[in-house]
Amino acid sequence: MFWYIGVTSLLAFLLSFFGCKLAINIFSKKKIFDEPNLRSSHSKATPIGAGIVIIFIILLYIFLYTLFKFLIYNDFNVSNLFIFIIVFTLAYISWKDDLNRVSRIFRIFFHILAATIGINCLSDPGLVFQGILPTSLDILLTIILWVWIINLTNFMDGIDGITGAGSIFTFFGSLIIFLIIGQSLEFSNNSFITTFLLIITFSLLGFLFWNWYPAKIFLGDVGSIPIGFLIGWIIFELAIIELWHVSFLLPMYYFFDSTLTLLNRIIRKEKIFDPHRNHFYQKISQIYKHSRVVIYISLLNTSLVILSILGTLNNQIKDIVILIGVILTSLMILIFQIASKRYK
Repeated sequence: MFWYIGVTSLLAFLLSFFGCKLAINIFSKKKIFDEPNLRSSHSKATPIGAGIVIIFIILLYIFLYTLFKFLIYNDFNVSNLFIFIIVFTLAYISWKDDLNRVSRIFRIFFHILAATIGINCLSDPGLVFQGILPTSLDILLTIILWVWIINLTNFMDGIDGITGAGSIFTFFGSLIIFLIIGQSLEFSNNSFITTFLLIITFSLLGFLFWNWYPAKIFLGDVGSIPIGFLIGWIIFELAIIELWHVSFLLPMYYFFDSTLTLLNRIIRKEKIFDPHRNHFYQKISQIYKHSRVVIYISLLNTSLVILSILGTLNNQIKDIVILIGVILTSLMILIFQIASKRYK
């Protein structure tokens, strides 16, 4: 078990690390840059598209795993095929958008389509909200929430290191939870998901080396959009198996920052699709280095992972750990807001 984890982790990290290095060279020569704009927190043109490397590694794993299961055990998982197609399609459209803007309506249509098809990839569709809602309403709200997760992951990719670090905590935290519950989980796709979580975690770690402040390359929509879909997939699976507290806690900062920012812009009657730098992490990054801001958020995420573990080990304190998570996340956002106004 340990050698498998070690080899898989190292291989994913090395593929990502050297893949991103190659991408920097190629995109620099081809002048595929992210030029600074009103939304940007960087001041110079930087290569964009490292997401291609991450998504390639993920798709390679899905393909090899599915092929292995089919050839050795004559077991073909259609859900894995759907996930492969969805991730590939989202990456392809997003890459086109990175290179030459694609219609917003066209992109949103595919986000909705991806979430709708993704519902059928869940282990038990219609139970994300634990049977509290009628199945049809459960599915509808899951699709809406999934589309929001896809887009908020993109919105939150605004400073060096934030998406790499934030996604690592979500995926690695989920991996720890899946390993804790282990064989007690009646979950047919458990081995596929745990290995996937291991691979994407270390792939993102390899990317983070090049994306840490000052970034040598950016993820791009080609990475953030499919990763947003995969985050949604994982947290919905966690909710279905009654680990809803983990689904709340792991992406909590992302949800709070993006949702509160959106509501604030709506209240102020701003055009919500226009470029901006109004996220709380963007405001504080105008004062501190990106790396310092990401470290602060990572400390919060570490606390949220610990709370997730505690709630998993003791069902009686699920409500308490969520409350503590809400308090800690709210405090961080409040501190960011106060600090950004004080030093303006």
